[in-house]
Amino acid sequence: MAASGAGELSSATWRIAPMFGAIAMAFSLVGSGLAQPGAEGTMQVEDLEVLSWLIGTWGDEQTLEHWTDGAGGLMLGVHRDLRNGRASFFEFLRIALGRDGGVVYLASPAGRHPPTVFTMTEVGENRVVFTNPDHDYPQRIDYALEEGDLVVTISKADQSDQRTWRWRRLDQEP
Repeated sequence: MAASGAGELSSATWRIAPMFGAIAMAFSLVGSGLAQPGAEGTMQVEDLEVLSWLIGTWGDEQTLEHWTDGAGGLMLGVHRDLRNGRASFFEFLRIALGRDGGVVYLASPAGRHPPTVFTMTEVGENRVVFTNPDHDYPQRIDYALEEGDLVVTISKADQSDQRTWRWRRLDQEP
């Protein structure tokens, strides 16, 4: 994927096919003022403040995921899993705001380049969904803040083959 100046992705990167259910969520969020519908089922926001609840360090005995703030339209994340006290998996993550207000989630498992791009298709006060129906698995990544815990679910686009993790906050709230 080519960058189009100053680390921003081209506008073609922000487009995806509409997802079932995303349209209904989009109409409810437009009324709330959190997000506006964009091209082809994407959601648009003015800044990444809507995702501030994600900032911090989350995890359990085997997993750690850390997210920075969204300064400059970019949140940086890192994920690490342990097995038998040794790192068994890591991933570099980014959530980036495009010039058009569209938001993408870029995942680089094991540091892979180019990253896999997911588009934000749903966003709410304590929930965000990113999708890429052309990716093999996952096609959907759902982050939600529930009772102070971060709940992450990955699945196929139709929400089948779900895997869910529930992580507690490991740092103090920002």
